[in-house]
Amino acid sequence: MSALARSFAIFFLGGLLGFLALAPLPSFGWDFDYSFSADKALRGDWAQVWRSIGLGDAHPPLYYLAFRAWMSLGGHARLDSGVSDAAIDWSYSLSLLGFVFLSGALALASWDLLGPWGAMGALGLLFLFGDAPWAPLLRMYPWAALWVLLGAWGYLRGRVWAGSLAGTLGLYTHYLTGIALLPFALYALARSGRRALLGFTPYLLFSFWAPYLLWQVQHGRANPDIRPEPEALFKYFWFKWPPDLLLLLLLVGGVGLALNRAYRERFLPVLLLPVASLYVWYFSSLWLNTVLTRYLFVFAPLVSLGAAAALAWLPSLARWSAALLLLGVGLPLARYNHPYLPWEDLTAHSRLAARYLNAGVVDRFLIDPGTRFSSFLVHMPGEKRLEEISDPLVLLRYCTHPRPLLAWEYRDQRPEASQVRALLGCWKGRVRRLDPMPPGVYHRGSLYLLLPEGISEGQADRERAGLERPRRSAR
Repeated sequence: MSALARSFAIFFLGGLLGFLALAPLPSFGWDFDYSFSADKALRGDWAQVWRSIGLGDAHPPLYYLAFRAWMSLGGHARLDSGVSDAAIDWSYSLSLLGFVFLSGALALASWDLLGPWGAMGALGLLFLFGDAPWAPLLRMYPWAALWVLLGAWGYLRGRVWAGSLAGTLGLYTHYLTGIALLPFALYALARSGRRALLGFTPYLLFSFWAPYLLWQVQHGRANPDIRPEPEALFKYFWFKWPPDLLLLLLLVGGVGLALNRAYRERFLPVLLLPVASLYVWYFSSLWLNTVLTRYLFVFAPLVSLGAAAALAWLPSLARWSAALLLLGVGLPLARYNHPYLPWEDLTAHSRLAARYLNAGVVDRFLIDPGTRFSSFLVHMPGEKRLEEISDPLVLLRYCTHPRPLLAWEYRDQRPEASQVRALLGCWKGRVRRLDPMPPGVYHRGSLYLLLPEGISEGQADRERAGLERPRRSAR
């Protein structure tokens, strides 16, 4: 078998395992992030997508442009009558494809750097990563992780052009890829000398976006108000794998570095550079808000590769056994941990609200101020009775409204920032939650029916029973 055919076979097998770990797709609608992506990517031309992301988001544009192209390929470029189940499935498949490619690339890179046992161990660790089953819901993060892995592999192999090209694609996908790849790029530069600087010229392609990046930082798009403590990134990471697994592999790798010179000379960069990436991330977070739990996905393949490398100095039987165990446990656990319940389903809320509005049961649909307003417009295009509550005078007018109302509250924001919560407090009548979610499941958005005095309970019950429908069934 030729080297090219073998590489393709390894990539295909790794990708197939990644697909088996995550299929089928989630069986519920879009949260805010997907709705926001559709609002930004499916309105206007390509240049407008570029500008609207630069001035209205905290991310670079590559995912949104790819999202637009992918939705167009599936026949969902226009959502004039709302978001269909087919459009939801098709959008999730883009992120699933990113995870499939990430799995194939990790299999190929770890096979090249460690050997076949390393490919199994690294894939098993990726599948054991706590956020892996959520990959179809995480939009650009599986793709950002893919570019980080390919960039790191290129730098480790001394192929600086390949590493910097993947790094450029990564920067256009998520800014955190620049932080993750910095130790690997510096390692390649130190090993190859000044000639390696020529390999960094693809990064100049990012200069086209740099003005937007500066604008986003200057205008608070980094969301400093939701900044957790920087130390949280280590706490987040520690609990994303089974308890003490990373500690065990860290001890195994540390012993190998101390006792085995051949192991140290060959695998020191593979083992330590992922750790260096985490510390670069930590120090950058002291300056800018770069710590959120979903950001961990960008670093997951690097940690999986480095943790698998810790086994390299063990006897052949021991490392093969460990690699088989990791893969044998990781694949079924990823399938078992599918997130069939959403934390926020704007699709379900929107469809329920639209039925109440179309049936004439309620007069208006009110929503807290913020970007979620535009996300509801994706699901309810042309809805004139959808109104954002941002003016206190408007709020006072609706406190004594004579007709039933719907109100949607984003529950994760501060209580004093919620206009809907203030509306519920002043409402002169009954308030009912209409969440189309399973009982007892925490979710970030709540839909309320506001009934003025004089509307009978029996009438409200009949209207509700006739309007609510079962949500999308799990497949």
